[in-house]
Amino acid sequence: MKKRTTLLYTLFATITLIALFTNQYVAPDNGYTGAPGEGTCADCHSPANANFTGQVQITGIPDQLFAGQEYKLNIEVHKFRGNPAYAGFQMVVLDQNNQDIGTLNQPTGVSGIITDRNLLRTYFKNVIHPTDFGPDSVVTWSVTWVAPEDKTNATINFYATAILANGDSTALGDLAVKTQLSRILTEGGPLSVEIANVTNVQCGGDSTGAISLLVQGGTAPLAYQWSNGASTPDIQSLPAGSYTVTVTDSDTSQVIKSVTITEPAVLTPQVISTTGVACNGQDNGTAILGASGGTPPYQFLWPDADTSRVRTNLAAGDYIVLVVDQAGCAGTIALNIEANVFIQTNAGSVAESTPGAQDGIAYVAPSGGTPPYLIVWNTGANTDTIRQLAPGTYTVVIGDLSGCLVQDSVVVGSGTCPLEGNTNADQPDCASGNAGSITVSFPNPTGQVSILWSTGDTTPTIQDLAPGAYFIFAEDEATCTFRDTVVIQSTGMISLDSVRLNHPQCDGTNDGSITFTINGGVPPYRLDWTPDLPSSTPDSLAAGTYILTIFDSNNCTSKDTFELLGDDNTLPFILSPSIEAYLNDDGQARVSYDQLTQSVVDNCGMDTITLSRNAFTCADLGSLQVALTAKDLAGNTLNDSVTIIILDTLNPVIEPFDTLFANRCTGLNYPQILTRDNCGVDTVFLLQGTGPDGSFAVGMNFDIYQAIDFSGNPSLGILPVYIQRPAVYTNLTLPSCSGRSDGQIVIDFPDANTPISTIWGNGQTGDTLRNIPGGSYIAFSADTTGCFFRDTVLLGSSSFQVLLDSIVSESPGGGYLEVHLEGGTEPYEFQWFREDNALADTTLALDSLEAGRYHMKAQDDTGCKITSDDYLISGTTARQNWLTQNIVVYPNPTNGKLWIRNDPHIMIQEISLTNLLGQRIKQWSHPILPIDFSGISGSYLLKINTDQGTVIKHILLLKP
Repeated sequence: MKKRTTLLYTLFATITLIALFTNQYVAPDNGYTGAPGEGTCADCHSPANANFTGQVQITGIPDQLFAGQEYKLNIEVHKFRGNPAYAGFQMVVLDQNNQDIGTLNQPTGVSGIITDRNLLRTYFKNVIHPTDFGPDSVVTWSVTWVAPEDKTNATINFYATAILANGDSTALGDLAVKTQLSRILTEGGPLSVEIANVTNVQCGGDSTGAISLLVQGGTAPLAYQWSNGASTPDIQSLPAGSYTVTVTDSDTSQVIKSVTITEPAVLTPQVISTTGVACNGQDNGTAILGASGGTPPYQFLWPDADTSRVRTNLAAGDYIVLVVDQAGCAGTIALNIEANVFIQTNAGSVAESTPGAQDGIAYVAPSGGTPPYLIVWNTGANTDTIRQLAPGTYTVVIGDLSGCLVQDSVVVGSGTCPLEGNTNADQPDCASGNAGSITVSFPNPTGQVSILWSTGDTTPTIQDLAPGAYFIFAEDEATCTFRDTVVIQSTGMISLDSVRLNHPQCDGTNDGSITFTINGGVPPYRLDWTPDLPSSTPDSLAAGTYILTIFDSNNCTSKDTFELLGDDNTLPFILSPSIEAYLNDDGQARVSYDQLTQSVVDNCGMDTITLSRNAFTCADLGSLQVALTAKDLAGNTLNDSVTIIILDTLNPVIEPFDTLFANRCTGLNYPQILTRDNCGVDTVFLLQGTGPDGSFAVGMNFDIYQAIDFSGNPSLGILPVYIQRPAVYTNLTLPSCSGRSDGQIVIDFPDANTPISTIWGNGQTGDTLRNIPGGSYIAFSADTTGCFFRDTVLLGSSSFQVLLDSIVSESPGGGYLEVHLEGGTEPYEFQWFREDNALADTTLALDSLEAGRYHMKAQDDTGCKITSDDYLISGTTARQNWLTQNIVVYPNPTNGKLWIRNDPHIMIQEISLTNLLGQRIKQWSHPILPIDFSGISGSYLLKINTDQGTVIKHILLLKP
């Protein structure tokens, strides 16, 4: 049999998030490299940690430096003793006159190049945050230094200082170290090129390789031409392969070098097999995972943190599993655990018509699952609707033909009726504190009325009440009810709380105020002021005496007197000697008047504050003194100066990218990286990812770029790159018989843009896998652009099969079973069996069957032999119906103990418990009731053998 199937794929992408903890880290100032005129990290980080030892080194600088040459130098911070958490550094390159010399570019890691306009020096330093040691004992940053062409015989001094920090976010308990190197710059000698360092690809299929050159001599400028098109001395983000570089100087001297970058096999996670859950809500799905390639052994991480390769306790749903090899390479794989269709109870109820009528209704209308359904109420009823119910909760369990169960509950409500009642409250007067009372009456009750107040009283009237809310519940003899809440207002004793007098700050000003809150009395209140004031809590008051009389709604009164005082003769004074001004998007900055009023204050208010200069640009970055004049409202004038600090805190902007979609893994139409900044961008580099010249993986990729402006402000830009793979189709030819190797799989990629090459897991190549038995087969495919993808194809074990057409498990005339044979080569031979006993029937349909397990063995003309599944028949007779009606098991469902009620003429001889496949679980001879099923739960068959015959009951055992 041939079937054409489409394999569906779920694309999965993981994004590595970079945690930039800038809120916990303040970058140190420049000027701490240990160079002449500068300090070191020890100036701030003291006292030193006596438990730490370590050093900082500058490597990559040869003994002889040639004019115009590029050198890749490294800053290495080593820890020898103790456990410092992270490291940071600064480096500067100066000549014999302590001036900048040469050019720094291409920093790596979390580092940058900063030009300090005040110190007139350029620094290579860590930016954004220091770097963790992690499990390593060394942290390394790299930068390229280009020697000048016109300063032969100059002395080149490299100064660096570093900090080994304990990670407690303070400057205490750290270790500061420093170093210095000096070299003489000479004219270029013969051109010499060596491979300085090769970094192989750690994870197969990645582009993490790197090559760096050590170039000496030659006549500047030098030209670099790599086989991949790069033109720099060092190249990164490389896939595995061979690379050749040609270095040419201006005198046409030429050196050619070749190097190979290696990689391990690509890590490929695999789903070996899965099985779905038997019933919804169960956790018995299974999955077996594996992996190939990479560096064994492999680790597996499930969403619930389980690390097993084989799972047997899975719920239905989708899972994504992370697979990591010993080298730290990772891959993911998605799988699905299937579930049956849920059984829906669709339960409901109808309340009783009146209290005590006990005519409520509960019902279910099951759907889903595998009909027919078995319905069991906690009343013992087995119908979809139960009637004549008292108020309460009723539980129902529904089982389907697959043995799946669902439980639900419905509430039958009670009848209700209202009781008419009236309440009347007498509020207290001004002079009393707890004199309130409430009376309730009922015009038409049925019999006597029972009353309960929230105070505990049971009389119609309650007295001497304090202010507050009081609740009443009443019920007459017909159980009709009355509820109400009555509020006793506050007493008439008026008082003021939270009184606050804000005196006028200066003589003659109206900035005083009086605030308070009123307690007691009965709102609303009326306030009379002497002299007359417009509001209840007046402001804008001058010095003086104010009298307040308060009247509540009961005309109770309270009187209070307030005295406001007020004067001025003080110069303005500078509260903050420095003001920060921040450059805007246009590179302009001004000090706002609000900033001035926060820096210069006066006891009675300012009139004017002016600066001699208030317009600044990027050229003013740093601090400068500016004259200030401040005059208060009394004419007192202050002439002084403040420090204006011009800052650029705006991050540069990497223009946002649209997702780059492609159906190839190399040679993409890569966009240009565009940036902008108010004061200019210093450097832009690929922080993480593949880059325009690399090879991308199928699925979602992320290239992360970092831009740093001249003030050291960083920003990140993320370019999503999505590589689409072609859909795969398979044509399957099943083996003619289980165990034979004459099956075939044909794999096809009809919408691929380039030719596809395929290698199968058993080593065969090409799109067709021939002469194979049934099983699971893996195809690894690649196109000509470097895209790789993996597919798993399942091939059935045999085309010759016994297929079930119809089955009736039980009926008055016995069971019925019908099958047909498919596939194979006719003519067929077959034999029916009941249990292990051969039957005489020679047809494909069996009728009037007794209870038992039936199966068929068949053989085709080629000798292929197969055995069908077992078919369970529980055929019944009229006598059986009498037995079934006169033997009752209860309660069913049960959570442990089961009773059996039977006709006195029936003698129970033996009882056995089996699962739904007829497999025996437990057996009792001449059982003693009740039967104890402790420790067993689920859906089972109870086989009861009597002197009148056998009865089988379907029971449900619940967990205690």
